[in-house]
Amino acid sequence: MELMEEHKMENKKTGRISAIDWIKVIACLGVVCLHTIDRETAPLNNWLYYAAGWSIPLFMMSTGFFLFNREEPLTQTYITNKILRIFRFCFLWVCVVTGLNIGMMLIEVGWDFRSVLSMLAGIPSDTILSMIQLGSVGVLWYCGGLVLLYLFAYVFYRRKMRKWRVWMACFVCGGGLQLVSFLLHEPVHSLFCRPFRIWTWLQYGMLGAMMPQITDAVAKRLPLAGHVLLALAVYPVLVSYQAFAGTELIDNGCVECFYDSVSMILIVTVVFSLALRFSQRAAKKGKTIASGIAMLSVGVFPVHGWIYEQILRIDLPALPLNYSQICVLHFVVTVGISFVVMAIVSRTHLKEYLLKI
Repeated sequence: MELMEEHKMENKKTGRISAIDWIKVIACLGVVCLHTIDRETAPLNNWLYYAAGWSIPLFMMSTGFFLFNREEPLTQTYITNKILRIFRFCFLWVCVVTGLNIGMMLIEVGWDFRSVLSMLAGIPSDTILSMIQLGSVGVLWYCGGLVLLYLFAYVFYRRKMRKWRVWMACFVCGGGLQLVSFLLHEPVHSLFCRPFRIWTWLQYGMLGAMMPQITDAVAKRLPLAGHVLLALAVYPVLVSYQAFAGTELIDNGCVECFYDSVSMILIVTVVFSLALRFSQRAAKKGKTIASGIAMLSVGVFPVHGWIYEQILRIDLPALPLNYSQICVLHFVVTVGISFVVMAIVSRTHLKEYLLKI
């Protein structure tokens, strides 16, 4: 039996695939790292920042893995319901963050009816703006990208497109922009709002869709131990390259400048395929843990930014740490508080609305 057939059986029995759950957890931690580690403080922090750069590509690959490998056809009703759930998820989280901001305002300056009314009235527009990276919960831009990916998926199935052709077209488009960035020493990707970089999200969505075939092909030629050694060898080298290029070759080369690069594609392909190769026996023990933490990570993704902002406002006592070490401490504390809060939410009826897209 092929490896991916085993994953399909696991999915049918449990509704989950353990490897994908762990990928989502790792990607969530990477997102928090990107937002809490100041890459300009020290070489190590710079490296950690780029090491976490695989987060959004992994998220998009996870979506593509399921979306474009469905046995059932993608109907208009299915796509509509999915998009409506995404909008509901974003709306509710903007409501939560707005409520938290109102609470902080009441604590700091007291009751201000006009300000409260203005903040509440702005929730619908703030939701849309957040989904295009311009609102108060800008991290929800990822959901805006998901909406476009789901819309394309419907067209993909209607026109019976081929995965590798779509991926190749997106790869060429992204590669061209990557080349222009190097020639101009400027990140041309910054000219586009993140959710509208559809060529990038399609590229990773299609790559995730092709992972079953890629993983099976690799498994036939490379033993699992060899695959692990390959990942351990390739990952630090490619991350180091991105850290160097983002610092020396492209002005203000943030990690998103490398989403379309061959180095990022190689990193996520090696990591994603390795995760899928873990045997079901090994994954079985961690299945419950993986699915539970993965569910919590859905809420950590939108809430960690607000929690991090509050941490920065706290006057900490003098610590024998430099700023670089304090950034790492901020990451650990933000992750810890975020997961604890989401664990509490998961024990309420709110989990159906705030922890599921």
